[in-house]
Amino acid sequence: MNIYKVLGCIDLTGAKETRMNIKKICNLFIHSYYFFILSGEYNKNKSVLISSDRFKAKYCLIFDINKIIYIFKEIGENYPKSLKYKLDHNGEQKIILE
Repeated sequence: MNIYKVLGCIDLTGAKETRMNIKKICNLFIHSYYFFILSGEYNKNKSVLISSDRFKAKYCLIFDINKIIYIFKEIGENYPKSLKYKLDHNGEQKIILE
């Protein structure tokens, strides 16, 4: 995939900020279709442009590369002894590592 073709199809000026939990971020990276590191003319800080194979025609996401490094480092250095699933007050499944 050519970054210039992808950027030609994406309106970077219409970006919206969104919140996403770590599980969704990890799934996005695992199932990525587009995965590019942006710097220079596209933005002043290095970022990751990514879209999953499922949503490639609908949208892409841009993450600050330092935040992604932090998340992966935290996950990679965390060796839990147990894993529990719990439903929060909204019915969303939460993973508790101990």
